[in-house]
Amino acid sequence: MAGLFPKKKKGGEKIRYITIPTYSGALTSPRDIEKRINNAVEKAQETSQKPHDPAKIMDESRRTIALTFVWFFLGIVSFVVIAVPIYNAFFFHNARVVVEETTYQPLDIEKVLATLGTLLGTPLGFVVGYYFKEEHARLKAKTAPRDSK
Repeated sequence: MAGLFPKKKKGGEKIRYITIPTYSGALTSPRDIEKRINNAVEKAQETSQKPHDPAKIMDESRRTIALTFVWFFLGIVSFVVIAVPIYNAFFFHNARVVVEETTYQPLDIEKVLATLGTLLGTPLGFVVGYYFKEEHARLKAKTAPRDSK
């Protein structure tokens, strides 16, 4: 009698000396298979209905680059505004520090920001200007009256 019923063991069920693996993530019913097939068909229909627009992809890429550059610039400016006073407080508790006959003075935040604006402001203006120029041209093309010949 003991050999008539399958014994459950780790890794599968043992039926007449044959091990059948069981998987917890496997589909358990035809309904699950049908649901997954229907979801895949719906997604395929949604993507096939959206036309491929290279101009839209270029606009999104241009926007991403411009926003990334702006956030990077704002992050650098924020870092400088926070780091320069900390640097000055840490290294220059006195007004000046003299090391081997060289006088070091605290950093002037205005000069640091001016240098930063010179180095990164020009490329920032170029990138943002390019983005908005293309955006303006695209909007102008959309609103322009069309010739009816």
